[in-house]
Amino acid sequence: MKRTTIALGFVMVNLARPSAARADEPPLDRRTFERLVLEAHPELRAADARARASAAGADAEGRLPAPEVMAQVWQIPLAKPYAVNQAGMSMFGLTQRFPAPGSLSAREDAKRHEARAAALAAQSSERAVRREAGHAFVEYAEATARRALHIDHERVERRLLELARARHAAGGSFADAVRAEAEIAKTEADVASAATTEHAARRQLNVLLGRSLDSPLGAAQTVPPEVPALAMEALLDRATQSRAEPKIAEAEQRAAESELAAARKEAQLPSFAVSALYFPPSAAMDMHSYGASASVEVPWLWGGAKDRARAQEARAAAALATRGASRLPIRTEVVAAQSMVARAAERLKGLAGRALPASRRAVDVAAAGYESGGVPLAMVLEARRNLVDIQMEIVEARASLDHALVDLEAAVGAPITTQKVSETDSKEQSHGH
Repeated sequence: MKRTTIALGFVMVNLARPSAARADEPPLDRRTFERLVLEAHPELRAADARARASAAGADAEGRLPAPEVMAQVWQIPLAKPYAVNQAGMSMFGLTQRFPAPGSLSAREDAKRHEARAAALAAQSSERAVRREAGHAFVEYAEATARRALHIDHERVERRLLELARARHAAGGSFADAVRAEAEIAKTEADVASAATTEHAARRQLNVLLGRSLDSPLGAAQTVPPEVPALAMEALLDRATQSRAEPKIAEAEQRAAESELAAARKEAQLPSFAVSALYFPPSAAMDMHSYGASASVEVPWLWGGAKDRARAQEARAAAALATRGASRLPIRTEVVAAQSMVARAAERLKGLAGRALPASRRAVDVAAAGYESGGVPLAMVLEARRNLVDIQMEIVEARASLDHALVDLEAAVGAPITTQKVSETDSKEQSHGH
């Protein structure tokens, strides 16, 4: 079968016709808008800051505890509590505590894996922001197309009204002119409603860009409708490589394992502390002297170290199970999103390839009949209204396809290669599945 692209030219022409409020602004496409939103969105800066904070915390976790400086004064006479110089002994010291051998490096390793998980979480935030921006842009493009179609329809109806009035002046039916005026009034209401929707959609885009609500914004740039150029297995492979969730689950699992290693060391090996002491001359000893002390914490006699290790074993097991399950929801999401794309594409092709030409033929036949005087104007207006309804359904179907494509890219976790919608797409994709 010859490969035929559905261009939907009438939609493209209308979308490319910007309103006066934004005539000086360059056209805006979805991917450019998504990029601008990502650059301006404060949530992504916050996610990046949280990731940097986690990385800095990993550096601190591997360092020894801060040393402690101590001072002691003994045997000050109660009769002269202020006579510190008559104390029996004074002592100054520096104490350093050493955790269980190997526990510091294990905890540092755990924090580094947690920092990696935080950095990957920033990618998930970016995916969510991109998805929100994509849907907002599609709504803007749909509102622009609806308004343009109503304006074109109104223009045709006014020409019909002029023709009906001319015929009435020549002795024709006054009812045709009245009916045409009523249709124009209805279309004017449709234009006003569509303009309000487009205005709200434009404001939403400015909100996402971090600009004032009524900042000028270019018209939605129109491209032919697209579907993924990749087969299902390729989309699933791309999602596995791109999505952050499996990588986050892996990092969290490795962090839990490192925490478990640290907990086991603390339950099995003692921590200890050493002190260096200095004794200045005092009433009891008239010379400078020094001393040293050491203490050891014995974890295996009593205390909660073993219980904490058992608790961490359960957390590590949970993290391992979570890692194993992390890919299943992604695959489910990709399959569902791709199915929505295929369904929307089929509806769009059916409307644009069959329903639209039939509606246009009906309009042509009715118009020719009215020109010859054999068909009343009411039949022409009805055919025109049916044509507009089909055109609106095509705009809605196109928006549904674009929304589904946004969801599919979000499910995959990255922009995907696309191709124009054609009559052979559905068969090729079904073979690829």
